[in-house]
Amino acid sequence: MAFRFLLWLALASAAAFPAAAEECVRLVPGPGGETLINQCNACRIVTVHRGRAGNAAPTQRSFTVHPGMPVDLPFKGAGRSRMMSEAPCEGTPDAPVNIVDPQASPPPPPKIECTKLYRVADRIMMLNSCDSCRKITVARYGAGGGETRMSYDLKGKGNAPLDALGAAGARIVAETGCGS
Repeated sequence: MAFRFLLWLALASAAAFPAAAEECVRLVPGPGGETLINQCNACRIVTVHRGRAGNAAPTQRSFTVHPGMPVDLPFKGAGRSRMMSEAPCEGTPDAPVNIVDPQASPPPPPKIECTKLYRVADRIMMLNSCDSCRKITVARYGAGGGETRMSYDLKGKGNAPLDALGAAGARIVAETGCGS
């Protein structure tokens, strides 16, 4: 009877206190190795400990896991992997504090002054409204959350089509002068 009461008490307390917010990343075994999967909407830094049978020293590595992006672990062969710690990436809420310079703030986002993306009929156009040449970096986002970046030079008061290349969306992430 006491065992049932203790079991009921343990289950009730587990339901009352849900898993901590730090538990976003799962370590999933697969046929080709192990994969880290981030289930939260924030970047996480995960430390993985890999032990092997015998006297071999264990390996410890840190991985940055972005939301929705699986990370295949590079460990091959026999052994056991364990997640030792999980923390938010720098710049996200609840991230570790920079103890060397606690007043340090992240750099401001780059100013996009001259260039814009416009939809014209069935395609996207890059438009430079300044008189001088501008170098822009465009980030394309896939439906699964992946990102690829490409740079383009736009002459003054010029425009150019932006090919989709299979992307679901795009945005300008940086702009500088062509001579910079």
